[in-house]
Amino acid sequence: MLVENCDIDNNDDDICLKAGRDSDGLRVNRPTEYIVIQNNITRRGGGVISFGSETSGGIRKVFAYHNRGIGTNEGVRFKSAKTRGGYVEDVLIAILSWRTCRWHSRSR
Repeated sequence: MLVENCDIDNNDDDICLKAGRDSDGLRVNRPTEYIVIQNNITRRGGGVISFGSETSGGIRKVFAYHNRGIGTNEGVRFKSAKTRGGYVEDVLIAILSWRTCRWHSRSR
């Protein structure tokens, strides 16, 4: 999947990767994978790039390059619950910039 040259302005997670929820996600067991996110601008949302909170199927092989946040709460967010299971692996984030960002990164 390619997310490229977008200007996203919402009041939630701007670019958000998810992979199944709870027992249904574990049953299907299909990861979100081979994702390229590049040359995007995000505004006012929760995070420039967010992972989860639905992670039961796993998220892997993500490449994010040259993305910008303006007024987002965070740069990168990892969200999940211990009961959801799943994983996030093989993620490369390069040249991520933001202005007026509330936090740099946070894990819940």
